[in-house]
Amino acid sequence: MKTIKTAILLVTVLSLALVWAQDAPTPGTSLHLAALLGDLAAVQQHIEAGTNLDQKDDFG
Repeated sequence: MKTIKTAILLVTVLSLALVWAQDAPTPGTSLHLAALLGDLAAVQQHIEAGTNLDQKDDFG
């Protein structure tokens, strides 16, 4: 019985982790390109997805 409860708990936790990971997908446009183009929706998606806003591209 303890094994079944443990398995159910594990499946529940993993399912929630997958749902949370899919809530804020990273857009296909890079953060730098989105900012350059003024694509505020893509920039907001990057922020929500937890993109490192201090990352550097090839141009600094």
